[in-house]
Amino acid sequence: MNLTRYLASYWQKTGIRVNTLSLGGVENKQSPDFIKNYSYKTMIGRMARKDEYVGALLFLASDASSYMTGANLIVDGGWTAW
Repeated sequence: MNLTRYLASYWQKTGIRVNTLSLGGVENKQSPDFIKNYSYKTMIGRMARKDEYVGALLFLASDASSYMTGANLIVDGGWTAW
């Protein structure tokens, strides 16, 4: 996070925007116990599928986020919202 804020500040006059994408856990053949325990800690109640981060990545890579720099976009199923 601090590196993101620093680089956003450092490159502010160059037109380069710097943001961070913080992701939650992705289900990928973990043990059933791991998945159950992890899912219990998210508000959505499950781990992410691999394709669920595409929208956030496209948003940050597009002009839709043109007024955004030095920020962190959290996509974690509600893990950090508790």
